[in-house]
Amino acid sequence: MATRRWRWLVAAVAVLYPAGVWLLFLRPVPRSDLAVYLAAGHGLLHGLSPYPELGSASVYSGHAFVYPIGAALPFVPLALLPAALADLVYFGLAGAALLLAVYWSPSRYSLPAYLGVFGAATTVRGLQVGTLNAFLLLGCMTAWHFRDRAGRTGPALALVFASKLFLLPLALWLPIVRRWRALVVTTALTAVLLLGGFALGPIGARDYARMLGELTAHETRDGFALYRFVQGLGLAPEAARWCVLLVAAAVVTAALVVWRRTGDEAVVFAGGVLTALLVSPIVWSHYLVLALAPLLAAAAGGWSFAAFAAATWALIPPVGAGPLSALSAELPGHVRIGGPQLLLLGVFVVVCAGQPSRTGAPVATEARNRGSSVTTKYDTSG
Repeated sequence: MATRRWRWLVAAVAVLYPAGVWLLFLRPVPRSDLAVYLAAGHGLLHGLSPYPELGSASVYSGHAFVYPIGAALPFVPLALLPAALADLVYFGLAGAALLLAVYWSPSRYSLPAYLGVFGAATTVRGLQVGTLNAFLLLGCMTAWHFRDRAGRTGPALALVFASKLFLLPLALWLPIVRRWRALVVTTALTAVLLLGGFALGPIGARDYARMLGELTAHETRDGFALYRFVQGLGLAPEAARWCVLLVAAAVVTAALVVWRRTGDEAVVFAGGVLTALLVSPIVWSHYLVLALAPLLAAAAGGWSFAAFAAATWALIPPVGAGPLSALSAELPGHVRIGGPQLLLLGVFVVVCAGQPSRTGAPVATEARNRGSSVTTKYDTSG
């Protein structure tokens, strides 16, 4: 990796990738989510509430700040910058977050992992819109990388949960593998961030729950949520909810069974991330960048990252993808909506299949333990 050829390759990718993504996909598309966050940061600077009026159509207009108040705080400094400069700063920080997310995983030495993460259509779409997903992926991988240190895992997960509530099912990972100290730290810090925001912020917990209810009632009809796919098959709303819960329970149960058989907690981590994406009533295409976290944590093979990236371009290409966008639009409705859900389940199958059994082979291979300070060994004498 220290050869001159490798250095030139890294330098070329570091220059050409940002330039290509910016010119082809980012420059022509307004950063709608980033504009919402910057407006929220600007409002906080001037003592104004960043939230829309409850009960109004602006709640579900797609241009309203509907997140916990803590998600707006990092954008207060960016709100002081000119819009064009704030856009560039965000792009640079998001790219650095993606790079660090891969580097803090057991896949850090895998070139296909970097290419898969940066080349996936869902990554490009997240950069187009200006979402938090690159930073959420970094938070998930930080928690995984420092999983043996509760003082680092807890804050990382608390920041993730306090920014996007739909990721709360990831917390199931901690009690299943008996990381009680990390669970206590995560729970305490998440409660402080959320309850403190509701107590000191412009909106209380009850009003915030009401706003989320209004948002969910309207936006569930769009996007790639499993609930929308199941309801599209003809199920009543209540039956569709139960079906989603059963799928989520099956994923968690399967993760528990595989973990008990192999002892590798990467599958439990994967189950938590994917369960969050499956049960969320609102799922947009750029959310699926988080499905890369299980592949990174499990040190999946390079073909897995290539297949994931190719599938995202076929199923959910970003705006401006030309013929790919046209081909995706021609897919039948149930394929277009259900395809990403099958992709999530496929990621889970890949992670589970990649876990060696306790009997006959050590559980933790060298690749899987590069991201951890602790190597687990098992007695395989029979």
